[in-house]
Amino acid sequence: MFKKSIIILSVLSTISFAEPAEDANVKRLMEITGAKDMSMLFMKQLSSYFKKMDPSVPNEFWDDVLKEVDSDEIVTKIIPVYKKYFSNEDILRAIEFYESDSGKKFVSNQGKVFNESRIIGEKWGEEIGLKVLKKYKEKYENK
Repeated sequence: MFKKSIIILSVLSTISFAEPAEDANVKRLMEITGAKDMSMLFMKQLSSYFKKMDPSVPNEFWDDVLKEVDSDEIVTKIIPVYKKYFSNEDILRAIEFYESDSGKKFVSNQGKVFNESRIIGEKWGEEIGLKVLKKYKEKYENK
């Protein structure tokens, strides 16, 4: 029994446990990837959407909503999510990448890639919808 305990302790001592990500490193990663700024952009888009949905709500209301948005607050709320899935080493390596020329290029173009991909996705979805609509029209017109 004693021998088994020694073997188990030997094995356990060689296992290195990942150090949890540090808040400051996660915050830095969110800043350099633009994730922090996305919260404000998201809220602006959301308020614009709701303005269109209910034009009876005064613009002043939406202006006040946007004044309440604090990107540091949402970052603080999101940090635990990053820490749940990434070690400090993961975060540091990601920071290293995003601070490189390739990483900076990735960040500077991700908005364009997203917008162009969204347009392609919308057109694709429309094509699928029209295809299915045509199928159902033919199905029910022939009855």
